[in-house]
Order: sequence, then C-alpha cells, then structure tokens
Amino acid sequence: MNNISYRTFLREGYKAVKGNTHNQRKEIRLLIREGFRKHADVQDPEEKQKLMLKAKNTLELLTIASERRGIAHDIVRNLCYLKYFRDKYNERPPMFNRKMNADTRNEFKDAYTELDCMKDMLNKDLDLCL
Repeated sequence: MNNISYRTFLREGYKAVKGNTHNQRKEIRLLIREGFRKHADVQDPEEKQKLMLKAKNTLELLTIASERRGIAHDIVRNLCYLKYFRDKYNERPPMFNRKMNADTRNEFKDAYTELDCMKDMLNKDLDLCL
C-alpha cells in the first residue's frame, strides 16, 4: 500500500472512538486487524486498485468520525458495539447450558445474518471496507 498503513488506520480509529463511555479501542483494533487480514493475499493489480480506493474512503470515514460527532461517528461506534457483543456471544451464547427447541436454536444461530447483510450493503453503497 502506498501511504495507507495499518498504523494509520489504527491511529484514526483510536481518534474516532476516543471519549466514548465504553472503551472501544480493543474493538476498533480487532475490526481493523480483521480487515487487513481478510485482504492480505490479494495479488491482482485491478483488485489492489479497488482496495486502495476503498481503504482511502474508509480512512476518510474514520477521520470524519474523529472530527465530528455525526453519522460517521455513530457508524463507527455502532460497529464497535456489534463487534463487542458478537465476541461476547461467540464466547458464551445466551442459552449455553440449557436445552432449546429447534425454533429457538435457529433464531440464535441466525442472529447476526441481518447485521452482516447491513454491513455488506453499507460497504457496497459507500465503497468502504469495514
């Protein structure tokens, strides 16, 4: 990457979540790390160019989120909350020790599919890589 590095994203991410009531530094770090690992093996020059554009847009979103408390800040904050609660859910689901009927089990199994779909649509519409 030209001038966009992991440290740059991390610095802007930390600025974006600074001052929130819940310490979200861990979640933003994990989200950024996950994004870099997901796209680490891209070799195609056209795909790299698209990723650079998405990375610049994402970095701009983080910068705006750190400067103003608007929609960009709400998006970053809510993504951090979702990451926190998903990790907590994966560690120990709500009905961990209890027997459940099939309907309830399916509801818990598909709990995050709509949120993943929303995140993918946000990435597609705003040309981001969240």
